[in-house]
Amino acid sequence: MTSKAAGLAAAVTAAATGLYLLYRSEVARRQQEEVTAAFAEYSDSALHLVATDMDGTLLSPAAAEGHANGYLSQRTIDTARSMAAEGVIVCIATGRPAPALEDHVKALGISLPCICFNGAAVLRMHADGRPLESLWTRPLAADAVAAVLAFADAEGLCCSYSLLERAVASCATPAQRALLEEYMRLEGVTQRVVGSTAELADLPEPPLKMVLLTPTPDATAARARTALGGLAHVVSAEMHVEFLTPGVNKGAALAWLCAREGLSCAHAVTFGDNHNDAEMLRAAGLGCAMSNAKPEVKQAADVTLAWSNAEDGVARQCEKLRAEGRLRPLRPQGTT
Repeated sequence: MTSKAAGLAAAVTAAATGLYLLYRSEVARRQQEEVTAAFAEYSDSALHLVATDMDGTLLSPAAAEGHANGYLSQRTIDTARSMAAEGVIVCIATGRPAPALEDHVKALGISLPCICFNGAAVLRMHADGRPLESLWTRPLAADAVAAVLAFADAEGLCCSYSLLERAVASCATPAQRALLEEYMRLEGVTQRVVGSTAELADLPEPPLKMVLLTPTPDATAARARTALGGLAHVVSAEMHVEFLTPGVNKGAALAWLCAREGLSCAHAVTFGDNHNDAEMLRAAGLGCAMSNAKPEVKQAADVTLAWSNAEDGVARQCEKLRAEGRLRPLRPQGTT
């Protein structure tokens, strides 16, 4: 290669490198602008929807009033009614089945959307006795149901089959029945009892979630994840292990509900205390962990409240956000 050709080649290479670096710089700038804009939407957006967990979050502790499974304080009821009357969307988001919410919805005195079964269903429930409306459901597939039932038999565990408006449980031993009695007491829902998992398999409706009652939920959940190999989303809880359709969680259900209401999740404020609330806290424009929340849940949240569920933490934070003008209706009542 002549010196002239070598010089030309070097010049072309330098020019190409410069153009590439300029291109990379422009791409990086645009990406940074997109990230900044997205962060600004979440950090500064108005909030139009409140989604709150129940146990350990919205409900005051049972011991305070002698209730078996928690109760709504008058301050919480008044705040929820006031927000709903103004046009703020108030939503319950819970692992509980729909029947376990009926008394609480009546106490609130409003109609509202409810994320139930840890995100496997979005319902609209009414305080005036009207039937619930099913808006969105994600039941377990047949192969997942069969795998969970086989695992329950192998482990010798009571299995509860959660349907939209009822639950059925298989109990084969007195020890299993004792666990079920305690679970029903805490959940506030009486289940029909059958003698075997085969009877559950014969039910015509697919379950929204399945529950195995166990004194060792973390260890049982670990074995279940290995046994099922991804057929179900496995969640460890206080005295049980839950099985849901993969991808089902409160955060995914919140995203669906927000889209239905014409909102992005950036315009939602969420409250929770336990592991099953983490996705919902991350998804929202403002995720609030209760002061009594688990450490991992606090890490998933944007803020940790100074108040617990025993101190009306949800009501107090909503009152604060309303006073600041950030929590307000998208469309005030009486407008379209």
